[in-house]
Amino acid sequence: MVDRIMWAKKGGGIALCGVFGAIGGYLFGQVIPKGSLDWMQGADVAALLIAAMMIATAGVVFWFTLDEARFKKRVEGRDDPEVVDPAAIHSTRLQALVLIASGVFLALPVASAGLGLAGAGRTSALLVALALLLLLIWETRLNFRIWRESDEMVRQAMLVTCAVCFFGVQLVFISYAALVRLELAPEIGLWPLAVSLMAIYLAVSFVISLRFGFGKP
Repeated sequence: MVDRIMWAKKGGGIALCGVFGAIGGYLFGQVIPKGSLDWMQGADVAALLIAAMMIATAGVVFWFTLDEARFKKRVEGRDDPEVVDPAAIHSTRLQALVLIASGVFLALPVASAGLGLAGAGRTSALLVALALLLLLIWETRLNFRIWRESDEMVRQAMLVTCAVCFFGVQLVFISYAALVRLELAPEIGLWPLAVSLMAIYLAVSFVISLRFGFGKP
């Protein structure tokens, strides 16, 4: 019964965020000049929304780490007098940095295209690509640090998330590729696939985090 209430609260929070997001998107669409975003694809819009959600989530997570009682309740799911391990707070802040890096990684290609920096052979495009490479290296190092410094429960959650994403997404992509080869489905580019993969990863990691007891009220 408690789990049902917890899931209902989480689902209600997500729905509420969706409502506010829809309202904000509508208002934004009324303000910007018509035709100014015609260059954007559906995957670009999705990438920006996911990036904004990741960066906002990172901000909330970092806010949780600023107060020990709040951290215990919102991150560790407990309410007892036991002192919070400083390593847990440090690891959570590293995870927030990874979320920010991932959000920037998704948003930067879209923003660069919108600013006219993209294009084969252009110096600006090469510089953006170099920045993305450096960002990816930094994010990878952060992930390795999180793995080394985390306890067994966090490591298990990370492994389950990676396994579900790898095998699940692999099954979906291979099945879709077969349909494309049979001319039963349209081809889609790498960018929409990458954005879809990130969306699936976020959804899976959210569900698994709840299943492992992280962030329970």
